[in-house]
Parts: sequence; structure tokens; C-alpha cells
Amino acid sequence: MGTKKNENLSQPSALNRRGRPKGVPNKVTREAKEVCGRIIDDPKYRAALRKRMIEGTAGAMEAVVWAYAKGKPKDEAPPPQWNIDPATLATMSTEDLEKALGHAEIVQNFLSGKAKP
Repeated sequence: MGTKKNENLSQPSALNRRGRPKGVPNKVTREAKEVCGRIIDDPKYRAALRKRMIEGTAGAMEAVVWAYAKGKPKDEAPPPQWNIDPATLATMSTEDLEKALGHAEIVQNFLSGKAKP
């Protein structure tokens, strides 16, 4: 007992016959791509973007450029043993925090094969 609401949305609906034929891009989308393409291809824009990247003021564009150049970082949760309650960290002394950081660096080097235990 399927209803129109439960049907696969990728299938053309018998009720909507006014849509574009499959494969025909939206006119606004095509025009926007053309305008954006002209901006991106402008040498002045590229020089200004490069300057902003070097200065660290490119905002979200910096993340996009890094993602294209080096790949998007994996969004992984840290291992459970690294989940330290912020309240616990707040009570630790600077000396204890430095010791914990040193230990973490030793473990990281060992796991990456850079050092032996």
C-alpha cells in the first residue's frame, strides 16, 4: 500500500509533467557556473586569492584549497583512551599536562614506527 509520498523520489512522477527533461541543466545553474568560471579564471582574482592564502585571511577558501590539494581529512573520533574529561584537564598542573603530552608523543612515534619503546 504505497502512497505517492513513499515512492522513490528519483522516479519521474506521473503528476509532475512540467519538469526539465533528464540531463538538461537548470538555466540559472548554467549561468551561475559561467559567471563563477569567469571569476575563477581571472588572473587578478587568483593573485588576490593567493595573497589572502599566504596572509591567512582566505577564510573557508583555505580549507577548500587544502582539501583539493591534500584530500579532505578523515573525520574520526579519537581513540577512547584519549577522551579525557575537560574538568580533569582543568585540575591538572602544567607539569602533569607536559608529562602527558610527552607520553602521548612517545606513543605516537612508536605507533608510527619512528621509535622503539
